[in-house]
Amino acid sequence: MNRIPICGATLALILSISSCNKAGAPVGDVSLEISEITMLEGKTLDITATVDPTDADIVSVVWTSSDEGVVEVVPIANTGKKKSSRTVSLKASMKGNNPGECTINCDVLGRDGSMAEAICRIKVVSNNPKVTAIALNVEKAVLKSGEKIQLLAALEPSEVPDDDVQWTSSAPSIAKVSDSGLVTAVAAGNAKITAKSKSSGLTAVCNVIVN
Repeated sequence: MNRIPICGATLALILSISSCNKAGAPVGDVSLEISEITMLEGKTLDITATVDPTDADIVSVVWTSSDEGVVEVVPIANTGKKKSSRTVSLKASMKGNNPGECTINCDVLGRDGSMAEAICRIKVVSNNPKVTAIALNVEKAVLKSGEKIQLLAALEPSEVPDDDVQWTSSAPSIAKVSDSGLVTAVAAGNAKITAKSKSSGLTAVCNVIVN
């Protein structure tokens, strides 16, 4: 059988081609810099995925949202050379669309079929939330003249600012209330202290009896 002689240069070329075609390491793991976060409606957030090992041969990175009506995922191309840095960074821009909750999945596929997944849980809240429920820490108080009691209004959703509550007394000459819900007994009688939500109009009442 005739053999074709291979010179040193040809052998080096074959080795070089073989090296270039050699697959990188399998995908071992992927982690996100953020695993859980609350976003304001309409805001955006960049999140980075880091793949381990750093020389993993990646075929694709797929970002998905469990509810695109809540969070929309927009992939951002990785501009860096994946083997030139210590980590592989891939970004997605997420825009909070509507109040609600969802999960963001990052799935990484290696050339050899290896796969890894990471999840980020997102809660989107309104920029201008309205109260859906209001309750007071005390519904009935019996005081002596000069005594004080601090009323607190629990609002739902919790993102509603405290200054949404307006405090009033049905009888300030019997029991007066400050803008922060501090009730002061003035004279004997009955009074109703009302906490009203400015955004929704919902109210909660504490009956105050002054002896």
